[in-house]
Amino acid sequence: MSEENKDNRSFLQKIEKEFDWNLIALVSVWIFMLTTFFLIFVG
Repeated sequence: MSEENKDNRSFLQKIEKEFDWNLIALVSVWIFMLTTFFLIFVG
């Protein structure tokens, strides 16, 4: 039982790390797109 809990916890932590990186990538892509559109409209 305790081993299973430990496995689940590490699995959740792995998912959280992956989710954090996906979120960072998504936000950076959005910022890049917004700045590109802004530069196009301003220029």
